[in-house]
Amino acid sequence: MAEGTEYRVYKLDIKSFFESVNKALIKKCLQQPHLSTHTQNILLGYLSHFPDLLPRGLEFSPIIAELILKNFDKEIKRGNDVIYYSRFVDDILLITTKSEDKKSFLKKISSTLPEGITLNYNKTKIIDVENRSAGSNNPVAAFNYLGYKFEVQDYQISSKQKNARYRKVIVDLSDFKVKQFESKLCKALVNYCNTGDFDLLNSRIKFLTTNRDLVQKSTGNKIPTGIYYNYSLIDPNSCALNRLDESLRKFVMSYDNLFHKPGTPTLSLNQKRRLLQSSFKSGFKNRIYKKFTPYWLKEITRVWL
Repeated sequence: MAEGTEYRVYKLDIKSFFESVNKALIKKCLQQPHLSTHTQNILLGYLSHFPDLLPRGLEFSPIIAELILKNFDKEIKRGNDVIYYSRFVDDILLITTKSEDKKSFLKKISSTLPEGITLNYNKTKIIDVENRSAGSNNPVAAFNYLGYKFEVQDYQISSKQKNARYRKVIVDLSDFKVKQFESKLCKALVNYCNTGDFDLLNSRIKFLTTNRDLVQKSTGNKIPTGIYYNYSLIDPNSCALNRLDESLRKFVMSYDNLFHKPGTPTLSLNQKRRLLQSSFKSGFKNRIYKKFTPYWLKEITRVWL
């Protein structure tokens, strides 16, 4: 997307993907040369206990979903006009040369999908990006994908940079993700208003603003997770992180007006200072780690379930 040439961005969504996959389609997709008849029978026998669709939440459901769309991915990737293709379950991102006809291209994508699976045209977004202009200083594209917000910008090129034709690409948290974090902050403060458990409130804010390791029970492997490891691609000078820190400060300092009710616990000035020692930006930039016991993790996250 930093290239100065023209291109076209397609942000597509498969409509009700799991609900569109019936047993006949599953059976067809399982007829792979590398899957034994025994494996196929075990899977189909297990799925016979569920309604006639691909159940969400089963460990092998994502694998079956990938098998179903395997040929679709291959067919779309080999398109002459396709520069970049990415799909995560039902979210599709395509970048093309912009030489294709949009209507025909979408029709081809739709017809390539397995039978019974369709695009959600209400969520289709197409962005045309023109050749970069040396005198331009404008945003040329913006879209969300997998929790990230991408903004492509042209900037003024000086006479010394007349051969520079690259664009600036800014990666940040999507507005939806920012609102999710703000919602969790509010729920934590509302819960404190009801319980008065300051240690739990402080731990919840630390949980949101830092990082930790998840340990796989089967292997013992540690998987880093948290504000940095879940969103490592965003710019260190992220506007979204600044906004989250501003929201944290606003919610804590205005607790009496926003959350407190007569007869419920208050927050002292010292408690507010302790809460504001946490920072989304600092947790991301410094990759701050915090350890919580399994029991305490369960208590921390219970309010957001």
